[in-house]
Amino acid sequence: MSFLLPKLTSKKEVDQAIQSTAEKVLVLRFGRDEDPVCLQLDDILSKTSSDLSKMAAIYLVDVDQTPVYTHYFDISYIPSTVFFFNGQHMKVDYGHQGPGMMRSHCAWNTRIASCHQFSENCVTDRQIPSTD
Repeated sequence: MSFLLPKLTSKKEVDQAIQSTAEKVLVLRFGRDEDPVCLQLDDILSKTSSDLSKMAAIYLVDVDQTPVYTHYFDISYIPSTVFFFNGQHMKVDYGHQGPGMMRSHCAWNTRIASCHQFSENCVTDRQIPSTD
């Protein structure tokens, strides 16, 4: 189902999507078109994209074509999903509570559906890499 969703194939295109998507959640799925787990997620995203079109923009990003963002968001699991709103990376809390509350790391691991400990190096503490 990867062919049903728009793809961003360069750092410049990812930068432009982040900067130009206003008043909607920007969903970036980092992965590979041929990966079976990515294809499953792409199928879900494509089925929901029309229902969410007024509130979210969904794009596919190939990790091999955008290594600067793959490194920047510390994407180590494929697929990973990163969210933005009005150009700002969104921290997502998946419901953990209490004093040891966990927050998502920069990328959500959809393969094992778990959160990573929030890191001081998260994108929310730094600027997005500048456009070349």
